[in-house]
Amino acid sequence: MSLETGKQVVDYLLNLYEQNDSDFINQHTKGVVLDFIGGEPLLEAALIERICDYWFAECWRRKIPLGPYTRISFATNGQLWFSPAAQHLFHKYHDLMSVTVSIDGIKELHDKYRLDVNGIGSFDKAWAAFQDGKKYGWLNSKMTFVPDSFSCIYPSIKMMAEQGCKEIHCNYAHEPEYTEADAAALYRELKRVADYLIGEAPDVWVSILGEQIGNPHPEDKNWCGGTGAMLSFAPDGKAYPCIRYAPISVGKELAAPMCLGNCRDGLYTTEQQRKTKEMLDAITLTTQSTQECIDCPVATGCSWCSGFNYEVYGTPNKRVTRICKAHKTRNEIIIGVPNRKAETIVRAVDALERKLGARKFRAIFKSITFDNGTEFAAAESLERSCINKTIPRTRVYYCHPYSSWERGSNEHVNGMIRRRHPKGTDFSKVSKEEIAATEKWINEYPRRIFGYKSSAIMFQECLNELGIAI
Repeated sequence: MSLETGKQVVDYLLNLYEQNDSDFINQHTKGVVLDFIGGEPLLEAALIERICDYWFAECWRRKIPLGPYTRISFATNGQLWFSPAAQHLFHKYHDLMSVTVSIDGIKELHDKYRLDVNGIGSFDKAWAAFQDGKKYGWLNSKMTFVPDSFSCIYPSIKMMAEQGCKEIHCNYAHEPEYTEADAAALYRELKRVADYLIGEAPDVWVSILGEQIGNPHPEDKNWCGGTGAMLSFAPDGKAYPCIRYAPISVGKELAAPMCLGNCRDGLYTTEQQRKTKEMLDAITLTTQSTQECIDCPVATGCSWCSGFNYEVYGTPNKRVTRICKAHKTRNEIIIGVPNRKAETIVRAVDALERKLGARKFRAIFKSITFDNGTEFAAAESLERSCINKTIPRTRVYYCHPYSSWERGSNEHVNGMIRRRHPKGTDFSKVSKEEIAATEKWINEYPRRIFGYKSSAIMFQECLNELGIAI
């Protein structure tokens, strides 16, 4: 962005305040955050300083009272932290700034994904920047994890807490398709985090364990601000509902329909732009969600990105639900086996695949998580289709030793089975009909987590979504 374009953006925003007819900035606006996002901001530290200079000078000249209530915000990789331009910016505006140095976690994790221009891990420079920022009170932390890095959640949060961070913002990315095994790994790490916070750091708040998580959504509104509440101006001065719709994020072709105008001609000046705004304003939880998401009893723990919705579906008004854990229905299949040999378990799974067919089996059993019993040791045979031995039929995962809570649903159902067949029952004397009756009883049992629907109903709804009849 040029300085001239930056000044035009400032002029446009302050004009909105004076005209007092916009729902973005008007004379009811109490404060403004100038967020410099998209790329590495300290590459343009001098430009940021001059744009901010112009903002505050114009607020004073026009007698607009937003100046004292303006905050400057950005995240940086820290590689240019000690450059003269960056240090000058910090020295001038640190009292009005909130700066986050991107620390992706422990050094091993950070250096795996963040390399400098020479291909060397950038943790050490980022860490030095973070330490220097402490003198300004910048103890911000923001980390995003994916399945491959879930094992680093606990040590990463502990590292930042030990550095004095009292608020640690972390989440898991929206883009991956999460499996039940991923959910187990996430649960394992969050349990370690919770134990640490309770025992050693009770004054530290971690967003992924926020107190609001684990309840139904209280309001029918869009959770994400990316439908116009976080207006973003691209380097050429064009405006988008947020940075996730801009060319830097989705490319020029996808970005074009979501452009809301520009800093020179104004916003919503064409029919297409007005229709786009009308569509964005109408988005609520209900309009973009399936009934399953709307009725979910733990929906407050499930976030979404409207821009990513657009990238995947071509509309921000349809939710991408990849973060929903794979084990949706708690539907049970109980198969009696004569012994605890590994080959016997493989034969039982083979029989189930033949009964369902290879395609249906793969669609239903995305993964299977076992404990460490020797009867489950034949992982390769369990994964390989018995119908077409050249393709896998599922993915097999194993819990950690003495970690039955990693298969919590399974352990809960084992308890339900024991109500009808107490521990010590000789199953060689239990008929197939009795086993089928127990399975039916469990699957037709109303579940509070499903709004008192049964697992059988939830399973059928899932099959309907997949277009599967069994």
